Amino acid sequence: MSNELRLAIEAAKKGSEILLKFQNGTENLEIQNKSRFDKVSKADIESENAIIRILESKFPEYNIQSEESGEKIKTSECTWFIDPLCGSNDFIRGFKDFGLSIALVKDGEVIIGVCCLPAQDELYWAEKGQGAFMNGKKISVSKINNLDDSIITTHTSAKGKDLTQALNLIQKIAGHYWKVPGSFPQAVCNLARGLSDIHVEHDVGPIHRLAATIIAVEAGGRASRIDGSESKIFDNEILVTNGLLHDKIVSILK
Repeated sequence: MSNELRLAIEAAKKGSEILLKFQNGTENLEIQNKSRFDKVSKADIESENAIIRILESKFPEYNIQSEESGEKIKTSECTWFIDPLCGSNDFIRGFKDFGLSIALVKDGEVIIGVCCLPAQDELYWAEKGQGAFMNGKKISVSKINNLDDSIITTHTSAKGKDLTQALNLIQKIAGHYWKVPGSFPQAVCNLARGLSDIHVEHDVGPIHRLAATIIAVEAGGRASRIDGSESKIFDNEILVTNGLLHDKIVSILK
């Protein structure tokens, strides 16, 4: 385990501790509207601040891209991507399927991913070439190779710019068993340990998806753009599968 991964795990645990304090009502949850559908709370901000403090304590030269405070561009070839609370609206209403994500990108390649689902007491991590783990135990994707037996997850959006894409996507998977998860880390980390088989989503940027995606890939899965082409760091879409179903679902989504 590299020093970066150890530090990312430490940061994720601290961020999770802060989120649980707010979720359990021991801290006052102040809420602001970022836009019509997006909210940010004191929990998001305090979790992010704590994560950044820990990461910068050992690697102050690394760049940072984070959900609430934006970019800190320095001189390094390494960049931390931080989502301190994925599923903020659900979190505010008391749902338990929120998560947080920390990824490290070096020279345009994701090399570390850490995700935590605090309310489920689940901590996931992966380092490139080293496999994927949940709470210290190695995990792997499912062996399902028939679409009729698969579970597909997706996240749709009420944002006007996404509505047509979202409806088209749902129409294509409507003949299969599918469900909507509460957060990206929940959906893709569940896939990484074999609970589901396919996740497909439009309008999901790198801060939200990089960490969970490398975890799924290191667990034996496969990731690409929705049309099957190579996924890039700054794409805003993703298809993640157990690998066995990848080409089959691509043919449907095309």
